[in-house]
Amino acid sequence: IDAVRTLSTKNIELQNRCAGLMNDVQLMKGAVRVYLRVRPPSQKEVSEKQEMAVAVKDLNTVGLSKDGRMRPYLFDRCFSPAATQNEVYKEVEGVVETAYEGYNACVFAYGPTGSGKTHTMS
Repeated sequence: IDAVRTLSTKNIELQNRCAGLMNDVQLMKGAVRVYLRVRPPSQKEVSEKQEMAVAVKDLNTVGLSKDGRMRPYLFDRCFSPAATQNEVYKEVEGVVETAYEGYNACVFAYGPTGSGKTHTMS
């Protein structure tokens, strides 16, 4: 019985340490992070063969087509239209876990109608 109590106490200590380390990681990443997800083209856009105005260049850069030129914009993380919900969740998972542990956290989706907010948050 003493061995079980000792292991139980050790387990709680390790869980608390893990939670503290996860919070430290979130603090190191910064209080505010900006992610961008380019939504997949709609059926209408595909059928009309509309060209995408936004192109994901790498993990942190998107190009926005304006005046025939691609202008680069930097973000903490960019997701292409092919990104899965799991990929997006893995990036914000630490924020969600931090909120479960009682810390203040927010995941906010912003954009005009049809920009993919519901697609990203579902």
